[in-house]
Amino acid sequence: MFSRAATLNWCDKILRIPQPLQLRTESPVEFLSAVVTGMQEYCPFTNMFDTLTRVQVGNKRWVSEDYDGRVYGKYLLRHVVAGHGGTCMNLSITLSHFLRELDFNTAISLAVTRNKPKMEMPHVVVVVKDVTAKGQTFLLDPGTRLAPMFNSVALHEISSVEPQFVGRSSFVDNYVSYHPENHIFTRYYKPKGDKEMVHFYDFDALPMDCYDPETDIVDYSVFGSHPLYSIYASKAQKVTTFWRSNLTLVGYPQRRAVMFLRDKLITEQDDGTLDIKKIESKDQLQLVKQHFPNIPQQCVDEVLKIYAEASLTPHQY
Repeated sequence: MFSRAATLNWCDKILRIPQPLQLRTESPVEFLSAVVTGMQEYCPFTNMFDTLTRVQVGNKRWVSEDYDGRVYGKYLLRHVVAGHGGTCMNLSITLSHFLRELDFNTAISLAVTRNKPKMEMPHVVVVVKDVTAKGQTFLLDPGTRLAPMFNSVALHEISSVEPQFVGRSSFVDNYVSYHPENHIFTRYYKPKGDKEMVHFYDFDALPMDCYDPETDIVDYSVFGSHPLYSIYASKAQKVTTFWRSNLTLVGYPQRRAVMFLRDKLITEQDDGTLDIKKIESKDQLQLVKQHFPNIPQQCVDEVLKIYAEASLTPHQY
């Protein structure tokens, strides 16, 4: 399923990286940044397909018969690799395995996001080690879409609790600090005019594999066994409730933000500010098709119906 040929085809056709194998050979670090940037542009972050795991789509289930956190790899890839998108877990797991096919030493790592007080929740990122020299560690975060990070980040060059600027992506400035006493990296991102928000990355927390090639199962339930996940998953109930009943779809076509959040369309303007418009439910399907033409219209239509039913009792966060 995960193969070198599939990886190169994904880089070329979906992520639009010209001559990906040559770039990987000549400049591995530049290649990693090109991949994560391509994912931000062409593989949107969305909860659509997680929602569709709970229903029939045509006559095929996306997951195993009784959904218990296990997803068939072929269906995961069908969406992510085609540019339909997915959650941080979908995107990071796919990216990690594809990079392994190109001989990168990758691991999945657990993180925590916080975008407002008491609104922490678990997050998944990719760590790549020993890229061009022993001891190097690079962070790739393809699934943080409300505050994107287009480039790979050389964590081995960050050694201070004082936040270091690691680049601007779309409408946010990114900073990373390191706390040696507990080996935790903290990412700060600050949109123009907004309050500071943070991520915490503990790279010793969960370097792991979720995929079993024998059964073609990606088992998300292994995340739940980690104490860090359990703590923050319990704090994220309001987010989870919102997530299961409202459309979330975020991408950066041409490196500019386009976000569907419940009944709002948010687009990045020329000056880097965000324009927020409330949209009617009858217009959602057409607007999604306009901004994300690769996503199958059948899936969009089906998931909007599910959200409409779930939103009979409104959920706010």
